[in-house]
This record gives sequence, C-alpha cells and structure tokens, in this order.
Amino acid sequence: MSEQIKPFSSLLPKEPQVRRMFDDIAWRYDLLNRILSLRKDIYWRRVLVNEVLHLRPTCLLDVATGTGDLAWAFARACVPEVVGIDISKKMLEKACARFVKGVKPPQFVEGSAMALPFKDDSFDVVTAAFGVRNFENIALGLREMHRVTRPGGSLFVLEFSRPASPLWRKVIDIYNRFVVPGLGACLARNYEAYKYLYESVAAFPSGAAFCRILEDNGWREVILRPLSHGVVTLYRAIK
Repeated sequence: MSEQIKPFSSLLPKEPQVRRMFDDIAWRYDLLNRILSLRKDIYWRRVLVNEVLHLRPTCLLDVATGTGDLAWAFARACVPEVVGIDISKKMLEKACARFVKGVKPPQFVEGSAMALPFKDDSFDVVTAAFGVRNFENIALGLREMHRVTRPGGSLFVLEFSRPASPLWRKVIDIYNRFVVPGLGACLARNYEAYKYLYESVAAFPSGAAFCRILEDNGWREVILRPLSHGVVTLYRAIK
C-alpha cells in the first residue's frame, strides 16, 4: 500500500514527511509538473473540472489542493464557493499568491485530510487530484471526505495508475523510476521527493482495487475513467 511508502524515513509517521517534502519543492512544483507530465497535467485537470461543472456545484472542497490549480480553475468557472485545503504551508502560499482579475478567490486552509476542519454535509462536491496516495491513512481520508460531503454529493479523485498495456506499463515504469527522480534532482534539488513519486505511484492500489476501497469507506456508484492510456485514472463516487 502507498501508505507505507514515505519520502525520507520508513520509521517516522508519513504526514509530517509529506508536509516537509512539499514545503521543500513548492518553489519548483508547478514547473516540474508541466515538464514531467509533458503538460498532460493540464489536460487531466481540465477533464476533472469539466466533469464536475456538469453538476453545477455551489460549494466545493479541493483536498490536497497544493498550489491551487484545481481550486482556481473552479473559481474561474464561477463556482460560488471554493475551498482548498493542504498540509503544506509553502504550497498554500503559492496558491494564495495567484491572482485572477474579476474572480472571487478560493478560500485556502492549512489542514490535514485525516481530520478535515469542516462540519458534516458541508460540500456538494469534494475533489482530490494526485493527493490521495500521499495520505497517512487512505481509508480515514476517504471517510473524512465522505463525512463533509452532502447526501447525494460527489467525490472526484484524480490519481496516477498503472496502464493495462504491458508495453505502456513498462515505458511508464522506466520513465518514473529513472527520468523523474533525475529531473527532480536537477530542477528542484530534491531527489528523494521524486523518487518517492515513483514509489508511491507503484504502490497505489489503482483501478478496480481503489474502487473497492472507495466502496468499503462509504462511497457508492463508483465509476472510473482511464486517461492517457491509463497513466492516470479519474474516479467518481456518490454519497
């Protein structure tokens, strides 16, 4: 399980290590996302945003919001209330520093997905892009997101996955194992963070396995949509 994969030490709790890791790479995070994904990360988030907007949400929570890419996308799309939460102060500083003229900015909150600081049934939609595999406890995080979602509301999770094609799986495995940490070391001066990226993706229970985890933690009508030959998967579930 990806919960056992930790950035720096297998002997210490995961969440403080993930916080430190993202604080360390916040200054290069967006640039490296674009480079390492060949700008596909923009497309993947756009797919998620378009799916959510069909539901016309009035109040949305973005968990593990990072530098606020998704939160700002929903704000630009005129979702009335957008909240982003993350454990990394440095990532949130970058999210808050963004400015879009004429757009009501999202509210950004520092906090953990393990104990979301919101009342039950608060949001129409909850999203998480590339953050669930970083949770200290995936099941607890999914239950917390379920708790703060209104009955009938939806969860959207965008996460890396392993392609079904053996050839694509091998290509992506080589890329993530060797190219990603090397570029992370060169451009962000943090080999460990991008080595962790490869290891956490490889350990994450994607596809049908993650659908079962969602169902085991209260979510229903789970569907998945592979993107880019299964390199990434978009999951939707309903409370």
